[in-house]
Amino acid sequence: MKRSLDFDIHRNELLQNKTSRLTRDQWTLFGNLINSYDLSKLLQISQQFNSEANRTAIVSIQPIDPILAQEFLQTLYEETGRMCRNNVDLQNLPHEDRSIFLHTAAENIICLAAIYIFAQENLFNHKSLMNYMENLYGLVPMEYHRWAQTFVQHDTILFKLALALFSVLPISRILSSTLIDSYSNLKSILQIEHKYTTLTWEYLLYKYDFREAVQRYFSIIRWYMAMTVFMHHARSAQIHVNDMENLIEQTELNSILDDVNKMIDADE
Repeated sequence: MKRSLDFDIHRNELLQNKTSRLTRDQWTLFGNLINSYDLSKLLQISQQFNSEANRTAIVSIQPIDPILAQEFLQTLYEETGRMCRNNVDLQNLPHEDRSIFLHTAAENIICLAAIYIFAQENLFNHKSLMNYMENLYGLVPMEYHRWAQTFVQHDTILFKLALALFSVLPISRILSSTLIDSYSNLKSILQIEHKYTTLTWEYLLYKYDFREAVQRYFSIIRWYMAMTVFMHHARSAQIHVNDMENLIEQTELNSILDDVNKMIDADE
């Protein structure tokens, strides 16, 4: 996979920082996680929203372009599916555990990403977009969406590391009464969680002094807890539940096709 500019910049900064203790395997993991979620299209659409708002603010609040809004939501789901499929740790799990992991990861990722991009691009102040979202998902879920953005850490690298870390945590399974299956090898899941936690902590130590690193780490925990409150209310919107089911089903199918292609390539 082609490395992103983010990865090159932060790799060089970490190399110059003597406190960096990343191993070769952690470097590889760092690069993979940074590249696993592409924000570029979401940022581009967000800029279109903001440009539109600036043009119409003086005159009146114009209805938002529904095609652009749907493209934004579709991109959120597509990037979530892509991140899950590109997660090597997920793909190396047995099929049954991979399915459980995917059900855990997908909703965590998409809810966290939605909170982050809305906060980062100040989309909560886009009145016509918020009206559109409230009509689609309901007023209460969007109020909690707005509330949860107050916990966002405006650090793109930390956001991507948090996506990976939160993908392992089981809150979406706890919130769902239908997901009762258990991992066949819980130890492997805990090892993945440990890897992501350690890497996130190393990044915080590189970027901040110890005191602020601890504060930032607790801020991440608060961010995660706020996201779980939002997720609970988002589940009241049937359109969200249906879209999540479709996303997980499509991602599982694509992962199986990826496995088949790998086996075909190995036999050639």
